[in-house]
Amino acid sequence: MELFGTDGIRFIVSGNSQGDELKYSPDLIFKIAKSTSRVMENGNYVVVWDTRKSSLPIVSIFSGVLVSQNFNVKLAGILPTPAASLICRTLKYNGAFSVSASHNPPEFNGIKFFNKDG
Repeated sequence: MELFGTDGIRFIVSGNSQGDELKYSPDLIFKIAKSTSRVMENGNYVVVWDTRKSSLPIVSIFSGVLVSQNFNVKLAGILPTPAASLICRTLKYNGAFSVSASHNPPEFNGIKFFNKDG
């Protein structure tokens, strides 16, 4: 499994995974979201994403699972990852998520997690 430092998970969405890289599937996103709902407190969260083809399906599954677990999720749209942090802090959300693999090639994507302090 690939980690973004200490705040996220990166996976391959197209092509062949190599070594210990995580391979995208809807089930993987479901499991990540379900696990997230178990370790983060219920409350208000914001989600941003990038323009990768895989981002919106990931956002849909991830957010849907959180909503089903009584999280209040606001979709902020296509924004750079730092916007998740800024929105979270400024508007006093419990946390934020960014669906993006930042500077990585388009065959990757990921989910970054932010606490209430951004």
